[in-house]
Amino acid sequence: YTDALISELSARAPSMLGTAETLYIGGGTPSLWALGDLGRFLDAVRDRPGLSEDAEITIEANPTEVSAPWLREILAMGINRVSLGVQALRDDLLRSLERTHDARTAMSSIDALLSSELRSVSMDLLFGIEGQRPDIWEADLREVQSLGVPHLSVYGLTLEEGTPLWDRVRKGKVTLPSEEEQLEMLLSARRHLRESGYVHYEVSSYAQPGHRARHNSGYWTMRPYLGLGAGAHGFLPPVRYKNESRVR
Repeated sequence: YTDALISELSARAPSMLGTAETLYIGGGTPSLWALGDLGRFLDAVRDRPGLSEDAEITIEANPTEVSAPWLREILAMGINRVSLGVQALRDDLLRSLERTHDARTAMSSIDALLSSELRSVSMDLLFGIEGQRPDIWEADLREVQSLGVPHLSVYGLTLEEGTPLWDRVRKGKVTLPSEEEQLEMLLSARRHLRESGYVHYEVSSYAQPGHRARHNSGYWTMRPYLGLGAGAHGFLPPVRYKNESRVR
């Protein structure tokens, strides 16, 4: 798969004018990527189209993969931002989402990232989970604020047709919060986070001063970008494209 990514990069890179200002390694769980292959891919990007000297380089990670050795390796590669898929800070909600980590692991991972030499750290939070009430959500928001994570991505749970959760909801085995409750959670996140000094700078993103995601912001300012790999989207004006989703 790494070979295929590098091959696609080689084919698409000539379409870019100048070096890249940001690189976002997402889609699935890239923290499971063998570090040697990740490093090989980063070397290929630096070769062509190239990365600017102060490029923002983000990798998505699950709490279970964050460790001192992993952190040392990605920092040595030049990765300077981690987006952590926490989703919730309560074990019952994490079990409902079938996540592989618990709240304790999430908190430990957040502490490790915040005390590292990373330029910035982001954390994903979900509302609209089975068993989640507006008062529980507000308590979790207060805990998040106390952690001091400089960037938050706050999403409503989306049911994707064909997934196990979609099937359980359709059969009445799982009941999610009502639309009214989800709206209340959406608005309370905006209120609480803005009162705590976060700027609501795009649909789902909140940042403390100096921590807006440059990569995210580029989507809204029509900056061209390469999408590489299965299911990736790209924008090379005037063309927008989406890659085949199936890895095979």
